[in-house]
Amino acid sequence: MSSFFIATTIGGGSQFAMMEVPTTERPRKGEYMLSADCVSKNLESGRFKDMTKQAQGAFGKLYVLLEDLEALDKY
Repeated sequence: MSSFFIATTIGGGSQFAMMEVPTTERPRKGEYMLSADCVSKNLESGRFKDMTKQAQGAFGKLYVLLEDLEALDKY
């Protein structure tokens, strides 16, 4: 099945994430479709952590902004 990435927030702390979803899904209010180049550049920057294995019920890959994860560790 084909897929694409969306920019969204997840969790109680509203962490910024890039989440892979099936092409049948449409971005909801406040979510944005990301190009493959945008996802690649963000991953190359080292600012996102692959959280796919920790995600429950995710369709595909899940990358969370490191700054947001670090902020959670402070609480």
